[in-house]
Amino acid sequence: MRSVVALLAVVAWLTLAHGISPKELRDVLCSIDVDESNAALDLVRVARVAQAPRILCFVNTISPHHATKAQTIKDTWGKRCDKLVFLSNATDVALGAVALVAPSDHDHLWQKHKASIAYIWEHFRHEYDWFYKADDDAYVILENLRAYLRSPEIVMQQDVEPLQLGHRFRVSRDLMEYYVQDKAILREYVHRWRYWWLFNSGGPGYAMNKLYMQRAVESFPEPHCFSDEYSDMVPDDVAISFCMAFAGASPTNTRDLHGRERWHANNPRT
Repeated sequence: MRSVVALLAVVAWLTLAHGISPKELRDVLCSIDVDESNAALDLVRVARVAQAPRILCFVNTISPHHATKAQTIKDTWGKRCDKLVFLSNATDVALGAVALVAPSDHDHLWQKHKASIAYIWEHFRHEYDWFYKADDDAYVILENLRAYLRSPEIVMQQDVEPLQLGHRFRVSRDLMEYYVQDKAILREYVHRWRYWWLFNSGGPGYAMNKLYMQRAVESFPEPHCFSDEYSDMVPDDVAISFCMAFAGASPTNTRDLHGRERWHANNPRT
């Protein structure tokens, strides 16, 4: 009651003593002090924009391609990676190529791929969020990749699920039986997943998060990950998918809402 009386007294004083009209009085009373006007805004907390993911790109190559294919990647899309590493059969300081202790011929791609992932994980696992594997004939539009990795559907999973993002294919039944020479392991796979073997094509490359890389390195010694004895002629992209199925990781559907592919494994039509 006292506050009401006090308010009426102020109104009367402003009206009579200063000749302020009722309209002007309303504007004065409804005005807020400059400092107080920020009080509501100070209560608002805007979430930070997700930090751009740190991407390490590692490219498999061989010494005859250092000055051609590998150098072209370094001069083009490779510059937009946060870190670019070439993994080869020979060290090349100028290019940034590291020699791996693994066969470099086409019949032992899986052995080289295991060595590549193990090397990258050992040396760079704490510095980057995503690891992009590519061959020296791939082209990656990093701006599109970053935008996709920052999308809610990926951000919500990247710290809790092992993710490998790329263009999915399916291995036919006859190829499964050809690739997996250890038939006991094949029977175990078929018992769990029937003849359903999905893999991400190595052609355009694929992105792997930290959880995927960690599980891959931990799984490589396991018998279902194609030991050197059974890895001849097994494509690296097919092998890692088979291996990681036992680790609870399968290729993710990366198509957009309209069913369009984000990765392209085949050459564009001309």
